[in-house]
Amino acid sequence: MSYIGSASGVNHSDPTQNANTYWGNMCRIIDTLKGASPESMIVVIPIWLNDSSTQRAFYTAAQGIAQECGVMFFDIYKEPYFNSTTFKGKLVNSHPTVYMDSAIAKGMRDVFARTAVDYDTYLRTYIGF
Repeated sequence: MSYIGSASGVNHSDPTQNANTYWGNMCRIIDTLKGASPESMIVVIPIWLNDSSTQRAFYTAAQGIAQECGVMFFDIYKEPYFNSTTFKGKLVNSHPTVYMDSAIAKGMRDVFARTAVDYDTYLRTYIGF
């Protein structure tokens, strides 16, 4: 669990100095993407949960990373499908299987529709390609 790290290991002015942790590496990726494409819209999507304490810690970290980096966070677990036994019962080693793709796409569409309201100001900065 020490790999998760915290916001204290993040240096936005020089991401190469970030700690070698989940926090440090994710923020380095996000800051690099922002530098390469300042108009891009970035979304952090947490890992699929199987209710283990380790996965919960990464989920909480993903929320904090999105907030720290000023990007969208898709809280997929507010979407009923991603909490259902239908979904969780079909994960293999915490990964969705290919036959779940269409249901996942619908669930993610619904998550985006709900999340877009919370990130209205962020989305208004998008100018397209």
